Amino acid sequence: MAEEGVSALAQFRVGDRITVSFNGSGEIVDACSPSEHSAVMIGLVTETGNSCSVALSNGLTASGSCSDTTFAVGDLVRVSASSLGTLSLSQVSAGTSSAALQVAERTLGSTPLAEDVVLYDRVGKTHAVQIALEDLLVDSVPASRILYTATNSAGEIDVLVLDDVTGDAYTYGIFSSGTKTEGNGTMQVTNRTVAVENSAGLSQECLTGTAVPDGQVGGLVPSSDGRVAGLLVLEEVEDVSRSAFDGTDTVTLSGAAVPISDQVQVYNTDNGQWISLAQAKAYTDTFTVYYSGTLGTDAKVRVILTQSLS
Repeated sequence: MAEEGVSALAQFRVGDRITVSFNGSGEIVDACSPSEHSAVMIGLVTETGNSCSVALSNGLTASGSCSDTTFAVGDLVRVSASSLGTLSLSQVSAGTSSAALQVAERTLGSTPLAEDVVLYDRVGKTHAVQIALEDLLVDSVPASRILYTATNSAGEIDVLVLDDVTGDAYTYGIFSSGTKTEGNGTMQVTNRTVAVENSAGLSQECLTGTAVPDGQVGGLVPSSDGRVAGLLVLEEVEDVSRSAFDGTDTVTLSGAAVPISDQVQVYNTDNGQWISLAQAKAYTDTFTVYYSGTLGTDAKVRVILTQSLS
């Protein structure tokens, strides 16, 4: 238990109902009565149904029965314990920040970030992904791209929710386009659809009003109603040699060292198999590399295709 937590607990007696706050190491850092502050936490849904689990921003997991089963895995929620063993979930509401995030200075305006600050990135109101501060490849994030902030007992920012800043919320691979017809008789409607294929298989098929060329390389984010919430066509660099790679961390593209995503998707165009980067480099020495962002600033490699040996 943290030293400040010991001091905060000293005012209570055995049997008292209290609300406690944890730091990123799971230590109690503050305590108060429920009338002063309710036990509300933020995290990502990891299991749904009558019993649900949420990976909290402090590194712990909250599990229990859940009366609201409308949430999906990956949803960013506020969690409160309405009664013993029962979780109450609600959507994290978007808001506006009046200050920009300065990444190197670790400040939001004049407010410092907590040492154990937790960050999430999401596209609009879609599922969120947890990221690290080091994943932000830009110097500054404008206030308009900051959806939510929370502070700890010291007044430091300990939770930040960003709006499509890193590109990490997309599923990347090769687009598969098609159509979907719904309705009956003369009331049928046919819409365009798009999905993305990668090493995990074919993603959810989403309705889209935009024609997406089959076989194009990019990223996709579905909305909760099965439509496209975000679609990103990746930039392409052909004839990248094996020697341009620095292990599995970076690759030099047009003179710029570009980080390779931990979730990079690698495709062997000769046999149609999704493989690892190590396997690709053992197979051939020339590649087509696809990246999000802008070279020299926030570019990150998302997909790599081997170039044919024939």
